Amino acid sequence: MTRTTAGELLPTRPDRLELGEGIRFTGGRLVLVDLLAGRLLTAPDDPAAPLETLLRLTFPLGAVAPVEGRPGHWIAAAGTGVCLLAPDGTTDWLARPEGDGMRMNDACADPSGRFWAGSMGYDAEDGAGSLHRVDHDGTVHQVLDGITVPNGPAFTPTAATCTSPTVRAGSSAVTRSTPRRARSAPPRCSSRWTTAAPTA
Repeated sequence: MTRTTAGELLPTRPDRLELGEGIRFTGGRLVLVDLLAGRLLTAPDDPAAPLETLLRLTFPLGAVAPVEGRPGHWIAAAGTGVCLLAPDGTTDWLARPEGDGMRMNDACADPSGRFWAGSMGYDAEDGAGSLHRVDHDGTVHQVLDGITVPNGPAFTPTAATCTSPTVRAGSSAVTRSTPRRARSAPPRCSSRWTTAAPTA
C-alpha cells in the first residue's frame, strides 16, 4: 500500500464502494465486503489493481469468515440472518432471525470457531438490533438484544470476553463467554462516549 503521513489518506485502488466493511486478512489474502451491494471482494497483490469480486449476492452481505476444511466456503452475516456460501454463490441458510426493515451488519469468529453476528435496522432505529452466536453445530442463538448499530464484535485471545460496540448509542457491551459454554453471561456496559460516531 502507499505510505502516508499523519493526516494524509490516499486511495491506492480505483474502486469506490457503497459501504465497505468487514476488511480482514484470511488465507494469505485481504477480503472485504461491499455491504449494501452484497459483494465479497478480495484485493490483488498489485496495490493499484481493482478489487476482484469473489461473490455477488442479491441481498446485503455484512461480513464473512472462512469455513474450516472447506476452501472457498464462507459463513456469512447476510440479509436477515446467517448462511453458508459456496464458491458458486449457492446459499445455505442456518437461520434468518430478523424481520423486515432489518439487516445483518458486522460479524467475526471467536478463537474457538464460533461465529458472532450483529443485526440492525436499515434506519438505525435505537435498540432494534441484536447480537447472534452460531455454534459449531450450526445452531444460531440470540445473545444480546436492544442494541442499535453493532460493530465488531471482538474477543480476547482466550475467547473469555466478547466486546460489541454499538456506535450510535455510544456504548460498548461486554459479555463473558467460554468455548465450551452453551450460553453467555449477561452483558454489562463497559464504556460510554458522547463523540459523534458513524452509523454503519
